[in-house]
Amino acid sequence: MTNKEILEQVPAYYQGYVAKIEAESVHEALGMTFERVLEIFSELYDEQSGFAYAEGKWTIAELFGHLIDSERVFAYRALRWSRGDKMDLYGFDQDQYIQEGNFDEREFAGIKEEFKAVMDGTGWLYDGFATPQLTIVGKASGVEMSVEALGYVIAGHRQHHLNILKERYLSKDN
Repeated sequence: MTNKEILEQVPAYYQGYVAKIEAESVHEALGMTFERVLEIFSELYDEQSGFAYAEGKWTIAELFGHLIDSERVFAYRALRWSRGDKMDLYGFDQDQYIQEGNFDEREFAGIKEEFKAVMDGTGWLYDGFATPQLTIVGKASGVEMSVEALGYVIAGHRQHHLNILKERYLSKDN
């Protein structure tokens, strides 16, 4: 399905993410955003990782830590749903995850490698789904969506934060 078709299936909270992706398939969406992340990585230096564009905002290292944690949670949901798990899965507190993640204490090169590995894993997970598995609907935090729609959310979430990174962290004004 294209992102426009998926957009109709995605709860309102996630529609902004999916709308950022122009792709003919979930595989294309994940691959395209993977490449965009790698492009940004090539422009980032370790010295920039501690920068936050405003007081109380995440640093660049924390932003990528958030992407790592979120993608792991989303991929876990996709795995469980694709295997027929009907349990309503819990949400997670992104701010607590950042606080406990110690991303500012880590080498930024390691964070970049970890995110690349997580994205690779998500890609392999989605490559392994048979077409019927993509249509399975699961529930997390009381919200239902298909495995395929969740893949578009993952791609859109990546793109959303890449846009924030470019606009607020890497703009000429900072």
